[in-house]
Amino acid sequence: MATRHRIRLVLFGAMVLAVVAFAVHSAASPTAAGQTFSWAASTTPAGSPAAPPTGVARAIPTAAAASSPEVGPFAGLTAPLSSVLRSLNAETSASARGQYSILQEIGNAIRDHIEQFLNWVVGGRR
Repeated sequence: MATRHRIRLVLFGAMVLAVVAFAVHSAASPTAAGQTFSWAASTTPAGSPAAPPTGVARAIPTAAAASSPEVGPFAGLTAPLSSVLRSLNAETSASARGQYSILQEIGNAIRDHIEQFLNWVVGGRR
């Protein structure tokens, strides 16, 4: 019964992580000028040329106009999320270094114990 509860908890956590990752990705990825796709519909922003019909030679691409500020439900969250993720990355890095040093100490202690045990087994001979 406890295993089922843990599996459900892990699945719920994975779903929440996926939703948060999608939200952060959609907030952080800039949209390029041209045709974009959203869940509502496919739209072409004003001022961008429409795609040429098939069989018509394409013109040489030109630089797009200066990008406009991001618009959307997550537009105001880009800067705060960026700083939060940077600090989380730094904290995770520090934690990983600490854990790695602890694992090295544990590995050295285990090696020393194994050497002592083997010396005891063989009667103190090397």
